[in-house]
Amino acid sequence: MQFPFYRAATPVVGIDIGSSSIKAVVLTSSEASPDYTLMIPHHDDVVAALMQVRKQLPSTIKQAVIAVAGTSVMTKMIQMDANLNDEQLEAEIEIEAENLIPHPLDDVYLDFESMGLADEPSKQNVVLAACHRDAVDQRVAWVHQGGFEANIVDVEGLALARAVATDYGDDKPIAVLELGYTKSILVKNGNFGTPEVLELAAALPDLEQELSQSQLVDWCGTLSQLLVRALSNGMVDEASDDSCAQLLLVSGGGRFHGEILTQLQKRLPMSCQSLVLERWPQGEESHHYGTAYGLALRGFCGRH
Repeated sequence: MQFPFYRAATPVVGIDIGSSSIKAVVLTSSEASPDYTLMIPHHDDVVAALMQVRKQLPSTIKQAVIAVAGTSVMTKMIQMDANLNDEQLEAEIEIEAENLIPHPLDDVYLDFESMGLADEPSKQNVVLAACHRDAVDQRVAWVHQGGFEANIVDVEGLALARAVATDYGDDKPIAVLELGYTKSILVKNGNFGTPEVLELAAALPDLEQELSQSQLVDWCGTLSQLLVRALSNGMVDEASDDSCAQLLLVSGGGRFHGEILTQLQKRLPMSCQSLVLERWPQGEESHHYGTAYGLALRGFCGRH
């Protein structure tokens, strides 16, 4: 009943199935630069685009790491006995899930992760995640039809957070915004070290749409207001507070990326920068690949 996660193999390709394109990143080591980076427009034919990715990669690269949208995943923080091993914890969580998940367990995949000891030392904080099977199965089917084996499934926002933590560290609060054509994702620090993933009602203008400067500025104003509200819970503060994010990294955005970044910097009480990944091939705009990079890194992680 768990997500079909965690059976990692090398080399690994992280595949980000976006609203307008497929981004793919291949890693043979979590410490090295990507061996391959690809961006293929899919024009609403995801399988055809995945087949194009397949053709451009060596046949030995079969294992793919993919992700589902955060809105399709429900999470709850629960406390369990700190002395339970993984097998015992899994058995207890399946029992607890019947009372915590408002869906028949046969309709969802379950996963969990221990986040360390709770305030009471005899207890541990555990994140329980549940996702409708349809959301996972559809993407797994696409990837299989495209010629890959999807043995690891992640969550888009968590993959983006992993990419940022790898290159920027996780010792200070950083917010990350990924701009998309159907939705925008904001990732910020959450309780117990778990990233909080929010979806903003701020989709990018259509690629084919011609916008005047004033229209784009107005759109950025709306986005800024959404960001201020979303980040106001202890994350953005004009006072110097170590617990408040002072940096917003911006990923995606297509041809609007640069202007949006400029407008956000004018409007927000924090530094706004383009997401730059250290190990990226010179000359490539790494901000396009944040989620795909985080997915490829997931292939080198252990189960919990």
